[in-house]
Amino acid sequence: MKQAGQGSYNARALKHYWKSLTKDSTKLDFKTYRKSRNFRNMQLCEQDIVERLLNMSSALRQAYVYYQTLLQAVQQRDPRLLESLTRSAAGMPEPIKKTREKEPCYNGLKSR
Repeated sequence: MKQAGQGSYNARALKHYWKSLTKDSTKLDFKTYRKSRNFRNMQLCEQDIVERLLNMSSALRQAYVYYQTLLQAVQQRDPRLLESLTRSAAGMPEPIKKTREKEPCYNGLKSR
């Protein structure tokens, strides 16, 4: 995240926990608490860490919700939801808008 600034607290936390943001939200661990070195060695679960990361930026939260909905559409093989996601990106961050401009492939989502 360029806005956080190199070496800042937020940038270090994002650099260390970025994989948690790409994980499916239903598969985030909420039972196991571990020491989190970027959050003052607090005992946090994965779900808490993701929530703290999302509190850093509203654009990051918006992109995360979009990404989770996209994952849900692919997992459920729902071409209508996927198409609606690719057509509407009002208020989305610029990288998502650029990615959306490419032609999507729906062949893999058709029922067999």
